Amino acid sequence: MKRSRTTSASEAGRYVHLGIAGILALLSVNHLVALPFLLLEMGYLWKSARRLFVGALFVVAILLLRYRIVATAPAFQDPVFEGVVTSVEDDRCTIRTSGVKVLVYHDGSFEVEPGDVVNVVARVMTSEPRSVEHGFDYGRYLLSEGIRGSLYATDLEVVGHTFDVGMIAFELRRVAEVQFDGEALAMIRLFALGDATALPAELSTPSRDLGIFHLFAVSGMHVGAIALFLEALFRRMHLRQGVQAVFIGVALGFFTLVTGGAVSIVRAVAMYLAVAVSRLFKLPFSATDAIAFVALFVLAVNPFALDTAGFRLSYLVAFAIVLGSDLLRDADLVRKTLKIGLLANAVALPILLELNGSFHLAGIPANLVFVLFVDRLAVPAAFFVFFVPAAEPLLDVIGVGFFEAIAAVGTIDLSIDVNFSSDLAKAAYWIILGVALVRLSSGRGIVREGVMATLLAILSLAVPTVPGMSSVTVFDVGQGDAIFVSAPGCRILIDTGKADPYDTLVDYFQKENIYRLDFVLLTHGDADHVGELEDLDRSLAIGSIVATGDLCLACRATTRLIATGDELVCGGLVFAVLSAGDAAENDGSIVLFATIGSDRWLFTGDAGTDLESDLDWPDVDVLKVGHHGSSTSTSAAFVDATSPTIAVVSVGRTNRYGHPDEDVLKRLEASEATVWRTDVSGTITFAYPPWGGRIVSCYSEDDRFGNAANRILRCGRVFLSVRRRDIMDSVIR
Repeated sequence: MKRSRTTSASEAGRYVHLGIAGILALLSVNHLVALPFLLLEMGYLWKSARRLFVGALFVVAILLLRYRIVATAPAFQDPVFEGVVTSVEDDRCTIRTSGVKVLVYHDGSFEVEPGDVVNVVARVMTSEPRSVEHGFDYGRYLLSEGIRGSLYATDLEVVGHTFDVGMIAFELRRVAEVQFDGEALAMIRLFALGDATALPAELSTPSRDLGIFHLFAVSGMHVGAIALFLEALFRRMHLRQGVQAVFIGVALGFFTLVTGGAVSIVRAVAMYLAVAVSRLFKLPFSATDAIAFVALFVLAVNPFALDTAGFRLSYLVAFAIVLGSDLLRDADLVRKTLKIGLLANAVALPILLELNGSFHLAGIPANLVFVLFVDRLAVPAAFFVFFVPAAEPLLDVIGVGFFEAIAAVGTIDLSIDVNFSSDLAKAAYWIILGVALVRLSSGRGIVREGVMATLLAILSLAVPTVPGMSSVTVFDVGQGDAIFVSAPGCRILIDTGKADPYDTLVDYFQKENIYRLDFVLLTHGDADHVGELEDLDRSLAIGSIVATGDLCLACRATTRLIATGDELVCGGLVFAVLSAGDAAENDGSIVLFATIGSDRWLFTGDAGTDLESDLDWPDVDVLKVGHHGSSTSTSAAFVDATSPTIAVVSVGRTNRYGHPDEDVLKRLEASEATVWRTDVSGTITFAYPPWGGRIVSCYSEDDRFGNAANRILRCGRVFLSVRRRDIMDSVIR
């Protein structure tokens, strides 16, 4: 026993490696850049701590197994069921039924509250998996929230009532709305009840731009503020440490119920209690060990929690603060808070940039000031006034000043559009930051690391692709077309896909640090080809819109009209316009021919067999199949005339038109063309490196497991030569 206790004590502070190994394993599923770090971590444990190596293997196996189980579990699809309402919003509610949680939308005419037992008649809502990088994946979002399906209720009847933990938060909000109004009500809902929807609508945009929106999401900061306040209070009351821990634990447990059992609060409370118990009972675990254990428990319950920004931010910042405790020591409370804020912002920067797509120069000072304000004044004042309503005027004054300060700072336009667009850039940044912190803690300078981090940011902004690289990306935008051609000196988008409430293409371009397109060419005017034009025009700088007519009267960009026989020159690329007719007709589609890299491309829009029979066609290497593979396009004569090596079909999953047509696919396969489909492979990219050849990759989360590996194992093909007669391809399968 003594030897065991001694061994455990010697490993205190090293159990964090179990958490590191587990998190890296889950990250490796979708981010290959994490794999070498996982191997390095396991190699380190094998060499220096065999006991922990065995434990890490066990942790990795359990988490990957849980990931597989959750990822492949069938979604809830019963159209008629009974369940208990657990939370309520204006037009939706979550319902617990058959041991799972489902999200139910409705038209707003049904009035329910947590604890209601309801009979539901609904239709299943389906969502296509995310297949454009940086895009919002609704399916993974549901999994990260522990929701097994989404439905739309056509009938919802309350048949009873029972207790549910969500009732506590719901009733307290109802009490607050009766007791308070104005800024005081907003402050209480935000900081005492953890209701981020109470933030005034006009402050949503400046809060996101400044990177302070996290202040209004119930989080570990609220837990920390409550715990610190109670610790200071109980210390003045001269209560013993054990008694303090009990009272604080009870208070935090009640706060968890008040916030409806929010995942972020459960996580933060568990972290605090784990550290407190370890210190109280002098267990051989450090604060980092406790954080790692809680993280592993959360991920074992739901591995998709790692997808949420809240999880990544809270644990990353918590680890950084604990590990950087030597740097943060300061007798002055304000200076210490400022140091913590600087460290937290530096560590969280890649995640915040991924969320916001920009960096606001006033963001760091705003975070430092507002975090201090919320931590030391807003949260305590909100709780105090909630229990002492007579002090409401005081909270009104605090709220008015707080909201006006956010609005005032938000009017200062100091945003820089930048993002670490690749996982490799994020990893490089964190490595540089880690080295800088180690050097700083040892009293050495960090000028070199600062220069390296600055250069990395500049390169991420200025060089979103490999210098000299050309590429054609066929986005999976469902039943529509959107094709991005990138080459030195040229960025052109051919069609925009249909209207998209998630702004998937806008997110892609901004988070790839692409803020200007030379041309947006619209092959014709169908909604599935021009639907996102206005959103793109509002969000990006567009040199010209190229079309056969003015298809966007409200756009800022000017329209350049084009006709058959014209050439569109973009950088070193020349697009020959083989046909351009009436934008209202499929056969009026603009048809383009261009040599990109070492391939001859033919872009056909929705051109049909009538147009195909009217033109003389060149031999091509890659054909963008017309009209999503419809039977009205891609005739046998056309296939024989163009003789494509590769055919790409942009088409939606389970579309109601039956595209692509089986006869068209057989026709292409009979011609020995390799067929790529966005409904099967997701977004497909053809890259042409400066040293020659063609690299084909795809981005899809269709099976929701092993996407990073799928990009190589299922989709990756490297063509060393691109002519059909001497193709040498290395297919990794």
